[in-house]
Amino acid sequence: MDDLISRKQAMDAVKDRYYKYGRFAKIEELAGVIERLPTAQPEPCEDAVNRETILKFFDDWMSVLDENCHNQSVSDLKIIKRDFANLPSVTPKQRTGKWVLVSDNNGMHFICNQCGEWRYHQEQEYCEHCGAKMEVTT
Repeated sequence: MDDLISRKQAMDAVKDRYYKYGRFAKIEELAGVIERLPTAQPEPCEDAVNRETILKFFDDWMSVLDENCHNQSVSDLKIIKRDFANLPSVTPKQRTGKWVLVSDNNGMHFICNQCGEWRYHQEQEYCEHCGAKMEVTT
């Protein structure tokens, strides 16, 4: 089974490091990457991301910065990577939801009742945005 960490804990670790030291200029970019990571697979789970995906991202980013002689940024990333490696694992909770049919200026479409993400079709078993397992409606 994958080693999962809470997306909220990951975001909090980034923000905490920034507020304590304030040096790392790419903090918003890093927060954006974490926010866009897909929910854990094979069954998406509420607020859980794969730790190895984040750690690999750090390694790739550090190698690019290292090639371009950004020593301070690499040092900062190593510290933040260590923080991520030490975050506790979580047992994800499966969020459930349903597609709600709505009609508005965008026409007829379905909205996830958990996060508000919308689709024109309700065939998806999971919401790609929040990972909720959707109830089957007939």
